[in-house]
Amino acid sequence: MKKFLLFALLFAASVMVLRCIEGDSTLGREIEVSNYPNPFENDEDIATDVPVGINGKFQYTKEDPTSGKKVYFFEAQTKTLPGGLVELETISALIFDPETGEESARIKARRGSTSVHSEVEEHTTNFALKLDDSIELEDVELELLGQTPIAPLFLRTPKLSGVMVEGRFWSESPVIIDSATLRASGTGFDINASEGHIVLRAQASAELATEKGREVLLACSGVLDMREDVDSEGGVTLQANDNAKLSVAGDDPLSLEGDRILIFGHRKEIAGSSATRESLADERSLGFKTVRAEGGVRLSSSNNLFLAELALLELGSEAGTFEATLTERPRGSVRMDQLPSEELAGKPLELRFEGQGPLTLVQSATTRFELPGPASLEWEESRLTAAHMTGVLEEGRAQFQATENVLVQRPDGSLTTDEFLLTHIRDDSDRGNLMAVASGKSLLSGAADGDHHFQLWSERRIAFEIFQDGWRLPQILGMRLLVDGPRGFEAKADEVSGFQWDPLRFEASSNVELLASDGKLRGEDLQVWTTEDLRIEGTADDPVVFSSPEGTWKARWVERHGNLVVAEDVGEARFIQAQDEVVVSCKRLEARSFEEPTDQEGIVRKRVEFEALGGVVAGAQLTGNELELKAEALKGQRSEYLRDGEFLWAETSLFAGQGVVAVLHRDDTSFQLTSRELDLYRVDRGAADLFSTRLQARGNVQIESLDGNQLSGTGDQLEIDRLGRGRLRADEGNRVVMQGSLPGSDYPFEMTADWITFSDTFLDASKPEIRFAVQQMEDLSFLPSALRTGAKASADLLECGSESLTFSGAVTVEGSDDFGQPWNLQATRVKIDGQPSEESARLGILDALRAWDGVVFRLGTQLLAHGDELRVEKSQRRLRIEGSPTRVQYQDFDLFCPWLEYDFQLRTLRTGKGSVRSSKAPKEQTE
Repeated sequence: MKKFLLFALLFAASVMVLRCIEGDSTLGREIEVSNYPNPFENDEDIATDVPVGINGKFQYTKEDPTSGKKVYFFEAQTKTLPGGLVELETISALIFDPETGEESARIKARRGSTSVHSEVEEHTTNFALKLDDSIELEDVELELLGQTPIAPLFLRTPKLSGVMVEGRFWSESPVIIDSATLRASGTGFDINASEGHIVLRAQASAELATEKGREVLLACSGVLDMREDVDSEGGVTLQANDNAKLSVAGDDPLSLEGDRILIFGHRKEIAGSSATRESLADERSLGFKTVRAEGGVRLSSSNNLFLAELALLELGSEAGTFEATLTERPRGSVRMDQLPSEELAGKPLELRFEGQGPLTLVQSATTRFELPGPASLEWEESRLTAAHMTGVLEEGRAQFQATENVLVQRPDGSLTTDEFLLTHIRDDSDRGNLMAVASGKSLLSGAADGDHHFQLWSERRIAFEIFQDGWRLPQILGMRLLVDGPRGFEAKADEVSGFQWDPLRFEASSNVELLASDGKLRGEDLQVWTTEDLRIEGTADDPVVFSSPEGTWKARWVERHGNLVVAEDVGEARFIQAQDEVVVSCKRLEARSFEEPTDQEGIVRKRVEFEALGGVVAGAQLTGNELELKAEALKGQRSEYLRDGEFLWAETSLFAGQGVVAVLHRDDTSFQLTSRELDLYRVDRGAADLFSTRLQARGNVQIESLDGNQLSGTGDQLEIDRLGRGRLRADEGNRVVMQGSLPGSDYPFEMTADWITFSDTFLDASKPEIRFAVQQMEDLSFLPSALRTGAKASADLLECGSESLTFSGAVTVEGSDDFGQPWNLQATRVKIDGQPSEESARLGILDALRAWDGVVFRLGTQLLAHGDELRVEKSQRRLRIEGSPTRVQYQDFDLFCPWLEYDFQLRTLRTGKGSVRSSKAPKEQTE
């Protein structure tokens, strides 16, 4: 029985070989059937799988037993090795679609290995050779034709393993893929030809040619999965894992990175399985629907970088265009050219932003983004936060717009505003310029000049230029500025330019107001150089107005430097303190203000010093006094003394120089004077009876009363004391000259003296030489000779009041009588009681003229009298001299008597009882 079975098996094998030669499966010209041990354990068993050894050319077709359709076709040169392994060379294979029967893959390899078995049909004696579905190939080219949207696909690899019946292939070797939609490479792969699924296991990259004509590179360090998108006809899904990166080449390259990147696209329809490698150069194209990046997402374009945990990207229809949405902690950065700063030379500026998101990007000619907040933007040492942010990024320009609850902070200041637009733009010299605009209601705060803090409000617009060392504000519309600290101020203006705050500096125009601790300034143009230094200008029709508790100024411009205030073309500067007021107009005016403690406990002095130059016109309203002044220079000081804010007293001093012309009004008396210099000192103690004023003038002094006695005089110095008494002095070697009317009378006089003290009620003089002139009177016959025209006097001292006129010390009085005969009076003291007026003189009511001590009276050459006292009696026209005795030389006689009377009208002489002798021959005579 056993012999029969062996014979049958050999016979069947022979028949199979003949059938294979005649049928679809062909073994080469030399077929070797190996002798194996008996595969049957007993006579009843039938062998179903018998190892077969083959050599030579081998062809094999695999069919689906159910449908009868081809599964794959295999052809190779074979060589069977001991153990049943079959070496393969010059290998080619076709894999067919099990549903359509069309070719789905082609394989070519230089060599490989597999195994071949004979297969005996169950319960029959029929058997066939069976090619093992698992195969190992080397130097392989695999072509996928139509089962995947990325087909046709050409794959090259050094080694490949696979199961052809399943259309699955894999390798640990490097692989290169060239297809209608991509070129790819990697290390290790898995392919399911029937499903069109390709996996590159590591260090994978894929060059994609999109239908938009852009070159795209997808790379990763992990798995690159390429498969059909079952939810979209013709759809393609590429998934890159681990350090995945998508790069889009072009003038504006795009890069997308993440832990995982998925591309959802569709292939462009081309010539299907008839395509060749040569046709792919023009036909390769992949339509992108969506790109999804997950985990540590980085999207970069030009110098722009966007980060998130999840991103969706869609490429646009034009090259370099795309739309993207980034979620889960979206953020970004923009690198721009450096700012114009030596510290940043060569260093790019980076602007970093982030927000709640989602961050949406649209790139066409420009890149636009929108980032719902809370959102933040940072650059250098600045940080911006806002409820919402949008941006525009393009070549040479970046723009960020923040809205709602905007806050910008930097070390030296902060800004709150309704809307903030930040722009970085490259200028013609390729330098970066960072600018911004704050719109709506804005508040800018910061530190100015070290020890000041400022707040700046704008209801309309603030423009910024941003530098490494701070901000500049080229334009502010509708500004209100508050600067605190020493010498702080508040400023308002319609428009401001060039604002910066360390040091504080800006220019303002239109409706300018500046309020400081020392006053308020109003004008048309303002320049601020520091918190201590500023200038405000007006016009001829609308001058600067400076108002302060101490007064007001009106000038073409006013500058303030610390506690110094300077004004030009001053139309009026009014200094007010207590009950006094000084008003000045001049070419230039400077003033300083101080507040300082005094040596007296608890008393503080508030002091203002000022200097006026050029065409000075001043007026001082002082309680009980008024001064009008013209000069080329004027200095003044006003001091107010306070205790616990309560007024105690005030002091005013003025110094005028260079061509002084002044008018002083005091009570009912007014004087005009000119001099080289003038000093005025005033004390006001707050009550009408507790003030005093003192005035001094020096150098070529000329004074003229404008009412009352009609006095006028010249000298070198003039003093007017607190009681209104004036003293006109002469320097050594000079004499004072004065003319006018005696106090309380109409008698005119001319006088020289070393000094003259005068008021409306008295006149005193030192070393006077006085001449009386009453020629304006018609009838002089009733006057004493001493008061006739041409009378003159000299003395060591003159004292003249409203009731008397007194000469003292070496007095000499000269005149002429009714007949023109000269007379001379010498005495130690001469007094005229009563000061006659023209009316009183007409009525003949004149007080007596008296002389005392060493009286000597001479009348022409006829009379010479020596006595102790001389008087002219009231209403009489006689002269009486008394002495102990009175010595008289009359014509040719010498008389010694107790008294003598001389009648000026009758020209008669009377004496008391005495003796007389001839001056030629002396002899006694009695009355």
